[in-house]
Amino acid sequence: MTDRDIIARLAQGDKRFDMIDSKMDQVLAMMTDLQNDMAKVKADAAETKEIVEAWSTVKNVGKFIKWAGALATAIAGIGAVFIAFVLLIKAAIAGR
Repeated sequence: MTDRDIIARLAQGDKRFDMIDSKMDQVLAMMTDLQNDMAKVKADAAETKEIVEAWSTVKNVGKFIKWAGALATAIAGIGAVFIAFVLLIKAAIAGR
C-alpha cells in the first residue's frame, strides 16, 4: 500500500464523515421542525381543553338551573297546598 493509496482512503473517509455530517444536519433540522410542530399541538390541545372545560361549565350551569327550577316548582306546590289548607281551615271556622 502506497502513500497515495493511504491518502485516497483517508479522503474517502473524509467524504463519509462529510456525508454523515450532512445527514446529521438534516436530522437536526427535522427535529427542530418536529419540536415546533409539537409546540403547536400543545397549544391546540390547551385551547381544546379550555373549550371542553367551558362547555362542561355551561352544562353544569344548565343542570343547576334545571335543578333549581324543579326545587322552586316543588316549593311553590307546597306553598299552594299550604295556602289552600289555611283557606280551607278559615272557611271551616267561618262556616261554624
